[in-house]
Amino acid sequence: MGVSPPPGEGPALKVKLPYGNTSVSLCVPDDAVIIRAGDEAPLADEEAAFQRAIRNPVGSVPLAEYLVRGAETCIVTSDKTRPTPNARLLPWILDVLSRADIEHPTVLVGTGTHEGGSPQEIRALVGEEAWRRCRVLVHDARRREDLVLVGHTSSGTPVWVNRHYVSATNRLVVGFIEPHFFAGFSGGPKGVMPAVAGMDTILELHRPELIAHPRTTWGVLDGNPVQEEIAEAALMAGKFFLVNVTLNRQRCLTGIYAGDPIQAHRAGCEHAARSSLVEVEGWFDLVITSNAGYPLDQNLYQAVKGMSAAASICRIGGSILVVAACQAGLPAGGEFERMLLAAEGPRQLLAEILAPGYRRPDSWEAQVMCQILVKHRLMLYSELDPELVRRAFLEPVEDPDGAVASQLQSLGEGARVAVLVDGPLAVPVRRAGE
Repeated sequence: MGVSPPPGEGPALKVKLPYGNTSVSLCVPDDAVIIRAGDEAPLADEEAAFQRAIRNPVGSVPLAEYLVRGAETCIVTSDKTRPTPNARLLPWILDVLSRADIEHPTVLVGTGTHEGGSPQEIRALVGEEAWRRCRVLVHDARRREDLVLVGHTSSGTPVWVNRHYVSATNRLVVGFIEPHFFAGFSGGPKGVMPAVAGMDTILELHRPELIAHPRTTWGVLDGNPVQEEIAEAALMAGKFFLVNVTLNRQRCLTGIYAGDPIQAHRAGCEHAARSSLVEVEGWFDLVITSNAGYPLDQNLYQAVKGMSAAASICRIGGSILVVAACQAGLPAGGEFERMLLAAEGPRQLLAEILAPGYRRPDSWEAQVMCQILVKHRLMLYSELDPELVRRAFLEPVEDPDGAVASQLQSLGEGARVAVLVDGPLAVPVRRAGE
């Protein structure tokens, strides 16, 4: 991981950004600051590392001692928007469960408000072995008959949780840790809240006043009101054993953090911070970002993460170019799309969201995007129809090299340019004290 003004040969430097399952090459000034995730070495033996992690967990008894033999068991996994290697992790977990006389556990795909996917997609997500050995269910936050109320948080948020998770004696939560644009980091309690929460709960955990809080941002856990309420709500749904991982740019495992959902998550976040948070100096006139390619850049909703990472170092009035394939639309037919297409502009939509009592699914992503739009010029190179991009208040780009050249010409000599090669997987943070 690092920041480098790499040596260029001639007037421009070629930088390759992930884009869907391919990549896009752009010419940038050879003094541009290039920010990328580090090439962390993968674990030498992933399965051996998993065994060490569950036998010597953080803040917990070993997994074998945590399990009640023969009891109902639920494993929550990440959905298709996350690169969690479920197909590798689940067979190892199932072998441990089998030794505890647990032969047919439930695998519950934690979708939050996302679409679950087709049976073929779910099968590929969990892997053939889990598909064969488990009851595989997909959480639906809107299906009230599958939810139970377990209480209210200290702020009054009702905690509705999937009944299959609540009724299980043994609960395991599998996830992936990376910087997150309002929870600080993904993984940990987020594997329960919002992953298997009811819609009423999700709306309160993402209420506009929390999203607008200054500590609701990348890399911040302490004092982050979103992270703190998520953790409180997740623990109200019952104790669980955490299995979280960190990954490198090639999606190889670099760490496995198991045990107590708070303590093990913290240990994983410390690792993720060292490899994914990049300190930079000053503001930039033009910031170019990817959204880390597939699966993170499959729609505009997810691409807000890359926008947010770029906005953290872009000067007010500066420009952001997002390179994200968005093959699945905004996504099509979702609340995010409906909000954007019905609004007159970003300022009007932001004011509507911030009005007292406003609650609407996916408003948090629209809120963050509008907060960026009122401060920066936002351009998008994608597979989306240009008219749809305009209706979402962004500027469509057909030639990213041409867009960069045009921006540099208008900015003039001395313009500062940064490139977030891996988008939200390597997040720039401003130097302390600036």
